[in-house]
Amino acid sequence: MRKLNTQDVFKLARFIKKANLKEDLKLIFEKSQGMDGDTDSKQTELGIDMVLAIIEKAGDEIVEAEFYSLLAGVAEKTPEDIKNLSLEALAELFIQIKNENNVIVFFKAACQSAKK
Repeated sequence: MRKLNTQDVFKLARFIKKANLKEDLKLIFEKSQGMDGDTDSKQTELGIDMVLAIIEKAGDEIVEAEFYSLLAGVAEKTPEDIKNLSLEALAELFIQIKNENNVIVFFKAACQSAKK
């Protein structure tokens, strides 16, 4: 697994546009501003909200393929590997990404890029 980098911001921005997630993510970030608690629990709750929003929008095959591609790059696996992960392994991947990166800053940057 590698850390998130600049190319991931733009890849996520394209994903946000294709999945029409901008408004969903905006609401999630607004919610985060009023959340009490430590940063780790806040990131966990935001992560769960984001994953649920993505799953809701991922019914489109193009969006689904973009999702696999985005995670495959970060996980240094193929999209097919990501597609075949168990739910437990996928959850662990999200936890690992959250633990190794400041996902709030990353998603904010991607949302800003998606506006363009």
